[in-house]
Amino acid sequence: MRGGYRLDFVRDDAGFLALRPEWEELFGDALDGGPYLDFNWCWIIWQRIQLRLPDALYIAVIREAGRIVLIAPLLLIRNGLMARIDALGTVLPQNTNILVRQGMDTETIVAHLLGGIARRNPLGRLRLHRLRGSSLLAVTLFRRLDSGRGLMTIEADLSQGYESYFATLSAATRSHHRRMLKQMSQRGAVRFSVGSTNNFRADLNWLLESKRKWKPRKGRLRGWLREKGALNDFKQLAHDGARNGRCVLGTLWVGDRRAAAIAAFVGGGEAALYVAAYDPAFADFSPGRTVILLMLEHLAALGLQRADFMAGESELKLRLGRPGPPLRRVDVPLAKWR
Repeated sequence: MRGGYRLDFVRDDAGFLALRPEWEELFGDALDGGPYLDFNWCWIIWQRIQLRLPDALYIAVIREAGRIVLIAPLLLIRNGLMARIDALGTVLPQNTNILVRQGMDTETIVAHLLGGIARRNPLGRLRLHRLRGSSLLAVTLFRRLDSGRGLMTIEADLSQGYESYFATLSAATRSHHRRMLKQMSQRGAVRFSVGSTNNFRADLNWLLESKRKWKPRKGRLRGWLREKGALNDFKQLAHDGARNGRCVLGTLWVGDRRAAAIAAFVGGGEAALYVAAYDPAFADFSPGRTVILLMLEHLAALGLQRADFMAGESELKLRLGRPGPPLRRVDVPLAKWR
């Protein structure tokens, strides 16, 4: 124990599950988070990982006066005397971060975390991917590391509400959105519905099946959808999220027909826009752009501050958002923090 902090590591399922009440309490009082630090998200991902790495769980927990003030979901992968510390992640794109209680001295507590890991694994390496440049962990790390340029991110600022966000878009984009809604209404009543437990499964199946059909239309599936096991992970996380409010699934209807749908994971005041798809019969009405804007309006009404369009740039993302802090990668010897 140093400086009043106690660092422990959870290495098994029983310990992981025992953390749930304190984890969920900290999640609600953390300085910086996001949907990827939700207890259920991490638990589901661990269930997948332990099938191939059964002894890799390495959740760092720091307490002060008995109260948890930091949780870092990590993996410890050993190869003889060598060790590698990775984030608890999946084939789905997710940003790496940690939970730190509000009011804490972030730099001191993160230094305590890294120093404790380094002392236990002196020959190890710290290997973290997709660190958001503004995250608590990244800010501390990059004071001592040259992280390079990073991967561009695009985000929508919803902190002042949807109308303020919408006003930041170009006049042409705003006019086009209104015009598309009007033209779609000539084909039938237009509505945007958010999936409930009653229709969530049907809406999700439609979204994923529509996305799958992009393969013959576009020649290939892009990004994380190509990864083995990605769709299974996504479905499990989405269904779990539907029960606890962490997954928002929105569907754009024109009459009695689905025109487009989009799924987002939410938590820590932000949303990650994961996947969207549309019916080609409505292609002339820009259904992809329309359903994204309708989802952003809904997320703003929920009080979310920011929506992440995920890594990578495209004309549509740049039209609807602005560049955010880049995602960076760390791969360095742990000896730097001993």
